[in-house]
Amino acid sequence: MAVFTPASSIQHPASSIQHPASIPLAILIHFRYFKFRFFERKAGMKLGVISDTHGYINPKVFPIFEGVEQILHAGDIGS
Repeated sequence: MAVFTPASSIQHPASSIQHPASIPLAILIHFRYFKFRFFERKAGMKLGVISDTHGYINPKVFPIFEGVEQILHAGDIGS
């Protein structure tokens, strides 16, 4: 004879997942804003990469980075 257990009495691991209604509204608005801003961009970002400055930035880099939206320093900042 088979034993039948109603599905409503089984504990599912998924029941421990937070429902969106339990996440604070400010976090959801923040996430949706940045998601929108991410997909709003039609072209790639112009990114400048620099490294090995060792406390000195050569003035020649300023014209090179003209029009760059963000600069990423890839290491060796100090002396």
